[in-house]
Amino acid sequence: MLNFNIKYDDYFQTKNAADDFVASVASKDVITEADLIYGRMPENKREVVVDEFILNQLIQKGGWHQASQVGVNNIEQYLGREVNTGSMSNMYQNTGPIKLDSFVIVGISNLTSPCIYMDKSNFINLFANTSEASADSYGGIVLGPTNTTTTEQQVLTQSIYDVNLAKDKIELTEGRMPENDYEIIVNESLSSAMKLNRTIDDMINGNNLTVVGYYTSMEDINSYFTTENTIKYKLLSEKSNITIYSNNKAETINYFRNVDMNIEDIYETDKDEYVRSIQESIKSSIIVAVVILAISLVEIFLMIRSSFLSRVKEVGILRAIGVKKRDIYKMFLGEIIAITTLTAIPGLFLMSYIIQGLRLVPYYADQFMFNSTVVLISAAILVVFNIVIGLLPVHNVIRKTPARILSGNNVD
Repeated sequence: MLNFNIKYDDYFQTKNAADDFVASVASKDVITEADLIYGRMPENKREVVVDEFILNQLIQKGGWHQASQVGVNNIEQYLGREVNTGSMSNMYQNTGPIKLDSFVIVGISNLTSPCIYMDKSNFINLFANTSEASADSYGGIVLGPTNTTTTEQQVLTQSIYDVNLAKDKIELTEGRMPENDYEIIVNESLSSAMKLNRTIDDMINGNNLTVVGYYTSMEDINSYFTTENTIKYKLLSEKSNITIYSNNKAETINYFRNVDMNIEDIYETDKDEYVRSIQESIKSSIIVAVVILAISLVEIFLMIRSSFLSRVKEVGILRAIGVKKRDIYKMFLGEIIAITTLTAIPGLFLMSYIIQGLRLVPYYADQFMFNSTVVLISAAILVVFNIVIGLLPVHNVIRKTPARILSGNNVD
């Protein structure tokens, strides 16, 4: 993604107002009139279509952007405005001898994509002369360097630009304009050190540059100028990775792997990373939940056991007069179900209702999840858990003989 800015110099008072944003660039060929909600399709290389996804962020209320402060409150108001390369907040951005022309917004799309659509002939110089905001990974495949031993592929002592960007700033004095790859023209002040039609030590993509002409400039420009194709080679050799979009992903991946290039499917990589992060999050949550549940089980068991100790004598007497173990189990089971139904279950449903209400509050909407099936399963688990924990102390007592129960230390 690249840095761009839009100026709001409609009035004298707003001449310094501008908004920075980042966007990917795509060919205008990937969209049609049907994708536009305002304006028209670009007709030349300086006209662009900007997606509403970008513009809506600029006009949103409460943000740090200046659009609303200068009266831009509707994305349709961006039609006819200029988009410049670089960031206004970076004083060093786009201050070299060559500045790219502004683009004019002639259309607005609604593809919910952070993209600017333009003539693809702009791409090479745009990528070469505009700072990157972040890695662009929207589902393509990344082509990285090979595993071969790296060598010094590029050595440049001067900045280098496409000669087509500077034809109105320089004048050829000797030789000719660059026509082939790795050919350059240099300022005539360098003519004594760089002979015409000779290679120099400066390199791009492992190839020495050849001087084919000299120029002068009224603006004291002292850069190299070459063909657009050479700028492309320079751009490719500078990148640690390149994102490729293909109509046949599998075929593209196989092609580059067959030529021993390190290629990676971004979609699969991001998906695997997402699944792995979710699994780690779930694993951590389960561990925490198990620890809390274990502590709760121990505490509840100790409380129930402590409560049951006062009734040991009652159980011993019932067993002594001939009451069957099964009947004692039924008695305590009925008590457990009654207590659970009157206390725990209503508490569970009340808490579920509160959580469902909290989800209506925007701040808590993403922090809570409500599922009626989970609530019902939780209620069933709660009943089973209370029965097991509640009957466990009873089982430990009534498995003894009535005499041992009544003679125990726990009998008051």
